[in-house]
Amino acid sequence: MTGLLSGGPDLLLKMAAGLLVVWLLVSLVIRVPRAVFILILFNQLLAALYFAPVAMHLGSTTVYFTDLLWACPLVVVLGRVLQNRAALSSASWLILVAVLVIFGLAVIGAVQHSLQSSMNELRGVIQPLPVALYAALVIRTDRDIDWVARLWVWWGLVLTGVAALHWAEHGLGSSSRMIVIGGQVVTSRGLLASGALDVTLAALIVLFTRHPLGWSRAQRVSVGSWLCLVVVLLQHRSLWLALAASCLVGIATVEAQRAGRATALAAGTYVGIVAAVAAAVGGSSISGDFAASWKEAFSSNSTATWRINGWSELIHQQLSQPGQWLFGRPFGFGYARILNHELVLDAPHNYLIQILLRGGVVCVFLVLMAFIAIWRALGNRNPAEVGLRTMLFAAFMYMLAYPLEINQGIIIGLCIAAAFAPNLPAGPEAPGEAIPAPSSVASRQMASRPAARLP
Repeated sequence: MTGLLSGGPDLLLKMAAGLLVVWLLVSLVIRVPRAVFILILFNQLLAALYFAPVAMHLGSTTVYFTDLLWACPLVVVLGRVLQNRAALSSASWLILVAVLVIFGLAVIGAVQHSLQSSMNELRGVIQPLPVALYAALVIRTDRDIDWVARLWVWWGLVLTGVAALHWAEHGLGSSSRMIVIGGQVVTSRGLLASGALDVTLAALIVLFTRHPLGWSRAQRVSVGSWLCLVVVLLQHRSLWLALAASCLVGIATVEAQRAGRATALAAGTYVGIVAAVAAAVGGSSISGDFAASWKEAFSSNSTATWRINGWSELIHQQLSQPGQWLFGRPFGFGYARILNHELVLDAPHNYLIQILLRGGVVCVFLVLMAFIAIWRALGNRNPAEVGLRTMLFAAFMYMLAYPLEINQGIIIGLCIAAAFAPNLPAGPEAPGEAIPAPSSVASRQMASRPAARLP
C-alpha cells in the first residue's frame, strides 16, 4: 500500500487512466451486456494465443484487465441488489454470499500478507463467480439464451482454429512435453485446458440441443464431430473423461432425447474412425504423441498422482489448525508443499480444493449447493434442459482438475438463467437497453413455459 501512496506523478496519471477505463467498462456492463460477453471471450482469445495479459503496475501492485472484467460486473450486480432491482434465484444468492465471504477473506489476507499476494490467490478463486451472477441477471429471455448459445458455439470453433494453427507450427504435442513460445514455457498441446473445456462445452451445445443456428442433423453431426475430435487431439485427459461422461449423462437423461442420442453416438463413431485413420496415416509421430500421453497417465509419477499427493499435503497442513477449516487460511498464504523431494508453489489444480483452502468449508458448501440447485432446477423435461445439464456436469468435472476461468462464468450464468427464469417474477428493468425488461405479457409467457428453449 505504501507504493500506491508514494508513486509520484506517473502513478497518479496511471490511476486517473485506470479510473477512466473502469468508468467506461462499468457503463458498458450496464448498457450493453452482450458486448461484455464478447469482450471477456476476446480477452481469453489473447490468452489462448499466448499474448501477455494486459496489466497496469500501480506501485508494487499489478492490476490485470481480467480483474476489471469480473470486478465491474460484480459492482453492477451488488448495486442492483442493494437497490432491490434484481430478483435473484436461490443459486444466485448462494453464489453471491460465497463471493462476499471470499472477498472479505481476501481483504483480511491483504492486511496480514500483502495486497499483491492476496490478489494473486483471489483471482484463481473468484473470477468466474461474479460473471455467473451477472450473466444470470442479464439473460432474461429465450432470445438471450439462444444468442449466448450461438456465441459459445462460434467461440468453440474459433478455438479449434487457434489449435489448428498451433499444430501446424509446433506439431500435435503431448501431455508430457513443454515448448517455448514468445519466451514463455507452455504446453505443447494446441490449447490450454481451459480452452479445451470451452470446445467441449460448444460440442455439448451442438450435440444435445436443438441448435440455435438452425443447422440440419447432418450439419450438427459434422460440427459436433469436429469439436469432439479437437478435444481428443488436444490430449487433455481430464477433458476426455468430462466429454465422455457428459455425453453419457445426456444420452441417459431422458427418453425423449432421441435426437441428441443419435447425434452424439454418430459423432462419437465418426471421431473414433477419424482418430484411428489419422493415427494410421500420421505414422509414428501422431501415434507416439498419443502413446506418450497414455503411458504417462498410468505411470507411478503421473499427473493425477502428483495432484492427489499435492491435495493431500495441502489439506494435511490445514488440518493442523482446525479453526481454519471454517474459513480457510488467509489469502496470500501460498500453496507451498513438498512433492517428490521438490518444493511446489503452484495452485492445487482443483477448484473445490482451492476454495476449501482459502474460503473454508463454508464457501465450498455454498458453491456445491449452488450447483445442486441449478442441476435440480434444470430438470430433464426438454432438449434445452438436457443440453445445459450436460454442460453443467462437464464444468463440474473440470473443477476437479482445474480452476474455472472467468469466461466459464458465462456458462454457469446461462444455466442459472435457463433453470430459474420460469420461476422468477418479471422483476425490474434488466441492466441496459440491449436486453430490455420483459413486458407483462412476456412475463406471463416466461412464467407459463416449462423451461427455456433453444430452437
